[in-house]
Amino acid sequence: MESKLSTDAQLDAELKQLLNDREQFASSFAKVGEGAAMVGSLIEPDVWDLMSPAARLAKLADLLKFADKASGAGKLADEFADIKVLTQKLADLENGRLPSQTELAKYHDQTALAKAIQDANKRGLGGPKATGTAGSKLPSSLPDNLTGYANPKDIRFTQDSVSNTFKDGKTLQATIDGLKTGKISPDDLPPIRVFEKDGVIYSLDNRRLLAASQAGVPIKIVPATPAEVAKEGWKMTTPNNGSIICVRGVCK
Repeated sequence: MESKLSTDAQLDAELKQLLNDREQFASSFAKVGEGAAMVGSLIEPDVWDLMSPAARLAKLADLLKFADKASGAGKLADEFADIKVLTQKLADLENGRLPSQTELAKYHDQTALAKAIQDANKRGLGGPKATGTAGSKLPSSLPDNLTGYANPKDIRFTQDSVSNTFKDGKTLQATIDGLKTGKISPDDLPPIRVFEKDGVIYSLDNRRLLAASQAGVPIKIVPATPAEVAKEGWKMTTPNNGSIICVRGVCK
C-alpha cells in the first residue's frame, strides 16, 4: 500500500510538471508566432509600401517592444515613449494638423541646445573652471567623500544619449536657461549620484549633469550606492569614456 501511494504521488508530480511544461511551450510558441507575424508584416513589400510613415514607425515600435519584452530586458521604456510621441506627430502632419507655436518653441530650444552641445564638444572636457554663470563659483576640485558641490566638467556621463525632457515635463533647454539666468538655483536640482570607475567619476543622472554643464553652474553630488550602480549598470553606454553625450532628436 505504501509503495502504491508513493507511486501515485510521483505520477501526480510528473503530471503537474508535464502540464506546466506544456503551458510554457504553448506560451513560447505563441510568442514565436506573434513575432513571426510582426516580422512578416514588415518584410511583406506590398503591405509595407502601402503604410504611411506614421504607421511604419508604429509597426517598428511594436516589434521593438515585443523583442524587449520577450528578452526580459525591459530597458527601452524611454525610447518607446519617444517613438510614441514621434508617431503621433507624424500622424498629425499626415492628417493636416500643423504644430502649434508652443510645440514649435520646443524645437527652437532644441536648435539652441544642439549648438551649445556642439560648441562644448569642440572644446572638449577642458575650458574655464573658475566661475559659472549667475554668480556661481565653480569648485576647483571634487568634494571630500564625493558629497557636496562639484564642477560638472569633472564628472563623466554614463549614457551615450538622453531624452530632451525631464520626468516633470520640463525641457532640458528650459532648465539650462533657468540656471543661466538664475531663475533656477543649483540648490533647486536634486543631487546627482556619482561613482568611481577606473579612477574616473561617472554620474547615473545624466540629464541634470548635462544641464549644469551647459549652464556653467556647480552641481550637487552624492555617492551612488553599490546597489544603484549595479541596478543601473545598463546606462553605461558611452562610446567616448563619458566625455560627450547627445540629446535624442537633437544631435547625432
